[in-house]
Amino acid sequence: MIRIITYCLTLALLSLGSVSAQLIHFSDYSTAPLSLSPALAGAYQGSLRVGGNYREQYRAFINDPYLTTSLFVDSPLALGLPDNQWIGIGTQVSKTEAGDLSQQQISTRIGLSYHRALDRKMNTIVGVGVQYSYANRTINNPSAARFEDQLRGLATVSQDQHLIDNSAASFSGVNAGAYLKKRFNKKLKFEGGFGIGHLTQTAFVSASSNYENRLPLRYNVYGQWMYRSSKKIILNPSFVYQRYGPVTNLMGILGIRHRFNEKKNMILSYRLGYRLRDAGFLGVGAMFNNYTVQLTYDMTLSSARNYNGTTGALELGFSKIFIIHPRVKHKVIELCPRL
Repeated sequence: MIRIITYCLTLALLSLGSVSAQLIHFSDYSTAPLSLSPALAGAYQGSLRVGGNYREQYRAFINDPYLTTSLFVDSPLALGLPDNQWIGIGTQVSKTEAGDLSQQQISTRIGLSYHRALDRKMNTIVGVGVQYSYANRTINNPSAARFEDQLRGLATVSQDQHLIDNSAASFSGVNAGAYLKKRFNKKLKFEGGFGIGHLTQTAFVSASSNYENRLPLRYNVYGQWMYRSSKKIILNPSFVYQRYGPVTNLMGILGIRHRFNEKKNMILSYRLGYRLRDAGFLGVGAMFNNYTVQLTYDMTLSSARNYNGTTGALELGFSKIFIIHPRVKHKVIELCPRL
């Protein structure tokens, strides 16, 4: 099983190509795991996990910036399986909106995953998952559109108005993914995996015309290492590599976790990253009592900095893991029964 997942991970990485450009993305996927890979649903220790993030991009460049909001919930379920196996379920709802036309897309993902530990100490864990996704795209402010014949005073209602009227579209499709977690020793851990979207050759289909916009496959490949260099410091380098058609996105991240207060189990995290030919970013966060809060700031380093003044994006994410202990019904044993 490890060889199969390792082979698939390597194959997916090699198939991505080398073109680099802007791609819809997050800078911190710890608060959007189900958009990275369907296999990550239920891939944690706990009973229930909820979280989400908010990303604002290009505010210095356009009046109505690109906004992304997402919420997710997932849970591991035993369902009578052996102790080293479990099922994960999860769902994520996201919304993107941008521009004077208020172009909006609402997406929903519902997934199922299977996880298995290959040893009793759970030093090696593998998982696979599938996901059904549905998205609806609309323009909520069509009156903001002005076509050339209108600007030239040749028409009150443009002959191209149908381009806006037929812009509403939707799609549904299937995504899949897998991951591997490996603890080498008390100090070193590794986690890596991949997700592939639009496996069913998804297409945006207009509700009022025969227009169809086919979507290419989307690849996500990720990996992270955790090395405990001391009792208080953990080094956490990672990478995310994505491809969507001809567009790719590669980012490398150097993360450090600092156990700030051992009694209260509080950990502070610091992240320094670079997105190839696009931006650098800084992130700070805190983890305490199964809460995680992350704040990331993107600084544009490409030629776009001439227009936005290096201000790229601001991203805020959170998550919470709940641990629910089932109530145990104790059978009352009477040592001295009543007569």
